[in-house]
Amino acid sequence: IKGLGKIPPVQCIPLMDQVLEGLAAAHDAQIIHRDLKPDNIYILTSKAGRADFVKILDFGVSKFSALDAEMSMTRTGAVMGTPYYMSPEQAGGETIDHRSDLFSLGSVLYAMCTGRPAFRAQTTLAVIKRVCEDSPRPIREVNPDIPQWLVNIIDRLMSKQPDDRIQDAAELAELLGSHLAHLQDPDNVPAPVSTDATSTPRPRALKSLLLAALLIGGIGLSITEAAGVTNVSDFLGIVLRLKTPEGT
Repeated sequence: IKGLGKIPPVQCIPLMDQVLEGLAAAHDAQIIHRDLKPDNIYILTSKAGRADFVKILDFGVSKFSALDAEMSMTRTGAVMGTPYYMSPEQAGGETIDHRSDLFSLGSVLYAMCTGRPAFRAQTTLAVIKRVCEDSPRPIREVNPDIPQWLVNIIDRLMSKQPDDRIQDAAELAELLGSHLAHLQDPDNVPAPVSTDATSTPRPRALKSLLLAALLIGGIGLSITEAAGVTNVSDFLGIVLRLKTPEGT
């Protein structure tokens, strides 16, 4: 990032693949890094200048989740990690798990694509507030050369709610790898299925739609009853039979 500013996806993804391999090993051992950022990802190069392999450095603020799952910013009295890249739950002093590292990795990817952190402000507290409350500037406004599928992946990783993120490093590695294969050989490797988080309504969104439909239906019912129309009840019956993907 310091040398190139914005890193093209064809270079970015192979580096991320190695980061994810190391991160998956840490998470399998129940270790959460808590301070993933560009300064803690080192690329070791050969004499020819080719990138050989990547190392994740500085586990100084990492935690062993099986032993200290309740450790947080509020209990230690200090910010553990780098505010620019920490997850909202970490910045807010809440209990964290491995998905906090995935948010941080999404923030690193954002910086690789744009040449700058996703959340910037004048003070540490202002950065923390932005991490918890704001959405970063859309990547393609900063760098229109970034493909939409990579933007979608980064957006998912940087979701405020851990349940809305890609759930583990192995899943992310597979997703990035499939897109890289298509990027390198588009004629023979089909493009993966869209990773747009908005392409499939989530249970929470379906619940909101249901409530809105019931509200509108209730208003319509009072109007149509006054007019002597009775078919709104059929509409409400259809709405009430809607189900989320979980069947609830």
